[in-house]
Amino acid sequence: MMPEMKFYIQIARVILTTCFLLSFSSQANVFGKDDRVAFYPTAKPWTAIGKIITPQGICTGTLIGPSKIITAAHCVLASTTLGVLTAPQDIKFHPAFQAGVSKGHSWGVAVTLGTRFPLKEFWNDWAIVELAHPLGNEFGHMVPTSLHLKTKDHLVSLVGYSADFQEARNGSFQNTCYIKESIEIGYAGKDALHLHDCDMRGGASGGPVIGWIGGQPYIIAINVAQKLDPKTGGLLPDGVTYSKETANVAAPVYKAIMNLIR
Repeated sequence: MMPEMKFYIQIARVILTTCFLLSFSSQANVFGKDDRVAFYPTAKPWTAIGKIITPQGICTGTLIGPSKIITAAHCVLASTTLGVLTAPQDIKFHPAFQAGVSKGHSWGVAVTLGTRFPLKEFWNDWAIVELAHPLGNEFGHMVPTSLHLKTKDHLVSLVGYSADFQEARNGSFQNTCYIKESIEIGYAGKDALHLHDCDMRGGASGGPVIGWIGGQPYIIAINVAQKLDPKTGGLLPDGVTYSKETANVAAPVYKAIMNLIR
């Protein structure tokens, strides 16, 4: 088996655990010092980012319009192996969630999936959830973009409701981290997957990987997976050094954008 294929398979094995099996772990995929700080959104568009709660666990989502949020597909699947969707009404979104307090919420009414099988198509691990209430009118929205990335070390930020960070009573924010490289995967095409060094753990799945254009934040990818120790299959130790084998993983949003404009 080619080394590249082994790498992709390792990522696929991790995606199932990202939101659910590891959601309440006390450890985090932290590279060196933990650079996360508490996320206290007070102004648009930052108030558009919030916590998703389903019967399976917690994730992160972002309003991209009055009544639509973007997140990871595996966050809204009751079974990633069988491709079973969580009932939309059981998907609850809380924008600007902080200090354990919901400032508003809505449940889903419909879901568009990039894939029902993120273990096989991790580059399509995105979902758009239509909400019952237009929360974006109050909390604003953040714009997804198909921003062309530099080949290496593209500066980004990440927001996520990692369960290890303050028990997800607040989101975590890392202002400066990097998409270290983008991976081409066969028919999935160029830049099919982004490898990044933002600190995170389960619950941050679905969180916006944010790029900056003219000083304004745009969603360029969705945080979807964390790597496990390739030797033990368990969690990586805190303070691990970044490498291709320990990278966190994000799916670009350009396919979701194409779906929105159809």
